This record gives sequence, structure tokens and C-alpha cells, in this order.
Amino acid sequence: MESSSSRMQRNFAEKQRRDKLNSYINELANIVPMVSMASKRLDKTSILRLSAAHLRFYQTPLASERGKVTKTKWRPKFLSTDHLKDLLEVVDGFVLVTSTTGKIIYISPSVERFLGHQNIEMIGHSIFTFLHSADVQTVHDCFESLVRGPMQRRGDWVSSERCSFFCRIRERSQPRSEVLTYQVIQVVGHLTGPASEKAEGPGPNCLFKTFVRLVNTNPYKELSLREACQDEYVTRHKLDGTIIFADHRLSTLTGHLPHEVLGVSAHKYLHPSDMAIAMFAQKQMFASNSGKGVVVYRLRTRDESFIFLRSSGYLQYDQATMQMDHFVCINTLMTEEEGQRELQTFFERFSPHITAMSVQELGEFFATYAARRTAKLAAFTEGKQDPLSLARLVEPNLYLGSDCLVKIKREPHDLQGDALIHGPEAAHGWHMANSQESVQQDDGYEAEDT
Repeated sequence: MESSSSRMQRNFAEKQRRDKLNSYINELANIVPMVSMASKRLDKTSILRLSAAHLRFYQTPLASERGKVTKTKWRPKFLSTDHLKDLLEVVDGFVLVTSTTGKIIYISPSVERFLGHQNIEMIGHSIFTFLHSADVQTVHDCFESLVRGPMQRRGDWVSSERCSFFCRIRERSQPRSEVLTYQVIQVVGHLTGPASEKAEGPGPNCLFKTFVRLVNTNPYKELSLREACQDEYVTRHKLDGTIIFADHRLSTLTGHLPHEVLGVSAHKYLHPSDMAIAMFAQKQMFASNSGKGVVVYRLRTRDESFIFLRSSGYLQYDQATMQMDHFVCINTLMTEEEGQRELQTFFERFSPHITAMSVQELGEFFATYAARRTAKLAAFTEGKQDPLSLARLVEPNLYLGSDCLVKIKREPHDLQGDALIHGPEAAHGWHMANSQESVQQDDGYEAEDT
């Protein structure tokens, strides 16, 4: 009886401790603005992390070693808070404030438009957890050079010289995604904060205040003279693949005149064996964060022969409504040997995802997905939000030409190994289940975000 009574007392004391902890966490969730204004429910660890970041942001950057808080009027009178928010939204980048050790103190909400991460998902974490592994040491050396470098003293504050460096930062990875994608960014900023009375260098409360912009690695918008003279042509397509523009170089490579292909679906000219991989690549481009895609296929010419083309496409948005309007393709002629080699590479890499689906099933999936995506964009436009901040689907982009931006998590032979172990029927069932889960996950994004 004594052991049972003591066990009940311990359980009761443990329950009281948990209830007390939960009440404190709930109180923090109501007090901290970043938690109370979050669009989704946060776990206990996230609430504590954002609470600590809130204290760092409102106390550490402003407090001196004596505990006095100083406020400076840095903003002009004609620039209101609303104007400042609008300015941060339209600039091609986002604001990032970190500690000298790389801890993210603040990051502007516009980061979601470029990387897919919500700012509350990054605040409180180390910036090094989001960087490419090959760039961690370089960025760490930049932080060390700023801390050890000369500082200019201005009253009670010190500031370092402006520095700039390039690195790669990870985009938001979706569940069951096999690819990690990175964006090249340029970080420009300086180290500033209250001066230390014990040393000439920066104090412990100094912050690294930066502006981060994405570096345009898209080779399709700006063509050099040499690239313009190559055997290639440009086409514009509706979201369903209908050709709405083709330049004059189309006739020299395919024999088709530009006005003959207008209003015709590009799928009509594809080799039947390449239809599935082309539609899969188009679906991948719509689902990628960067809105880019690459595919190799065979195109039917006017004399009923076939040529190998590499199409590099990217999405275009309506500047007025910020909705997806069309996509542009740069179609480059390839030799037969090069085309067969790259086409085989595409099939070996992505056939596990498409062999279980017919062309008709891919077409039905694409039609329903385009309708869903258009409805989401319309809803976001009515809410005056940028559609680029939408969470993307599971599939990554197919920009195979940048090994530095793409890192494979799992090799294709792992999928083939599953097929060998469980048999072709099991592999077929896995692919169909994975495709259905992707569709269901896309339907659940809107509910999860709200």
C-alpha cells in the first residue's frame, strides 16, 4: 500500500508539473506576437524558440551593458510604417539580422516568397543550418573576420565596414521530396551594436544586419550574341501547352512556319514514346519553387522525321494580377548521339515516377492540378498576397544543369532495389500510391496553412 500511495503521489506531482508547464507555454503563446499571429498551430519547442528570439530582438540589440535602453530615430518622417512594409515587399530580397554566431534574430516575412520558408520557421535557428554544406566554412570565416576586424565608434555604438559575400541557401523541402534545391544569394551588410567598455572591439550584443537578394542564375532571359546565333528558337505556351508564340528560327530547324503552329498544342509534335516524360517534366516545372524545368525529347518535323531538342522552360506571371500566365521555352537542337544519351539519362532518373502512369492518366492529373492551382492563385490574389509564396508540391524542379544547386538525397537505384525485392506488382502499387498521396497533399495545403 505504501508503494502504491507513493507512486500515486509521484504521478500527481508529475501531472501538476506538466499542467504548470503547459499553462506557462500557453501564456507565452498569447503574449509573444510572432506566436499569437502565426498562421498555423505551433508546438511547444517552436513557442519557446520564438519567445527567446522575441527577447533577443527587443532587448539585446537595444540594451547596453549598463542595462539602459536607447532608442534612435532612424526613419524619415515622410516614411510611415505602412510605406516601410510595402517597400520591403516590393524589393527583390529580404532583411536578415543575425547574431555574431549566426543565430537568426529577425528575418522579414518576404523570405517566404523567395525560399518557401516562413519567417517564424527560421527565427531562432542558426543560419548555418540552411546553408549549403560547402558554403558553411566560407560564411563562418566572414563572420570571424567581421568580429576581429576594425570597428568605427560612433558614441556608444560601433559599426564595421560593409561586407558582401555569396552563398547558397536551401529552399523549403517538401515531405517525401528526393531533391534538396538551393538558391544563390548575395548577402550585403555590416556588424553594428553597442560598444563594449572593456574592449575596443564589438560588444556581445552586436548584430549582423544584412539585406539578402537572390542572384539570377536563370540563363534563359538574357541571351548573349553567341547564344542567339545557336540552333535554337523560342516559344511561348499557355498553361495547357498550346503554342501562342514562336520566333522565325522555328522554320529553319523544324520546317514548320510560325503561323502554322499557333493555337496548336505542342504535344501534337512530340514522339509518342516521349509524351510521358515531357508531360511529367511540365508538371514538375509547375510544382517547383523556382518555376523552371528542363526536358529532352524528339520533335516531329515537317517531313515526318524526328529531331532531338532540349527545352528549358520557366514560368511567367501576369504583372497586374501576379497569377501564372504562361511559360516560355528555349528549344535547342541537339545531335542524335547527344540527344539519345541525355534522353536515356532522363528516363533512367525519372522512369520510377512515371512508368506506373499512362499518358492519359498524366494528362488527367495535369488538368486537375492546373485547375486547383488557378483556384489557389485567385484566392491569394483576392487576399492581396503574392502567389510566389504558395507552398509548392512535392516534386522538385528538373534544372539538371546546375549540380551546385541540386543535391540528390536518394539515388534512383534505391527505387529499383525496392522493385527487385518486392516484385514489379509492389513497385507499381508504390508508384500509384505515391502519385495519389501527392494529389491529396496538394489538396491539404490550403487547410494546413489556414
